[in-house]
Amino acid sequence: MAVDGHSTTVIAKSDRKFGQIRALVAHPVDGSAWAATDAELLHISATGAVTSYPTAASEQLGRALAIYSDSIPPDVSLIASSKQVAGENAAVQVDVYYNDIGRGADPATLRVRLNGKNAAGSCRVAEEHSVCSLSGPWRPGANEVSGVVSDFAGNVSLPANVAISY
Repeated sequence: MAVDGHSTTVIAKSDRKFGQIRALVAHPVDGSAWAATDAELLHISATGAVTSYPTAASEQLGRALAIYSDSIPPDVSLIASSKQVAGENAAVQVDVYYNDIGRGADPATLRVRLNGKNAAGSCRVAEEHSVCSLSGPWRPGANEVSGVVSDFAGNVSLPANVAISY
């Protein structure tokens, strides 16, 4: 069988009953997949090799896939409305964008810092984008605003940075 020019192997086992697929998770990096049935956990590599992990406890299968399914942290980026501030306590708007290929970024975990310390100001937090109004104190020269966010699986993003001068 071929799909979009890629060869696909259909896997069928008729020697025993496996039951319904309860969960199916694709690995976004290596192209493999995991499938949980009533009777076992299957790992299908990107090349089609199948490894079976039999178990009678379907609850353990679901838990195993839930843990596996979101192991990649979210991405975050910052965009400042201005790269220059006019005063020590001037307000600057910083737009924070985040996304996650797993369960999603958790906006409640957003942390914004100014020069390594919690930033003064407030953020309007939304599902995919937050708008933060930051006020100094800005130090003379370059100031670094950084932001991180976690996803609902607890994975923490790498910090995103933007420089603002005073």
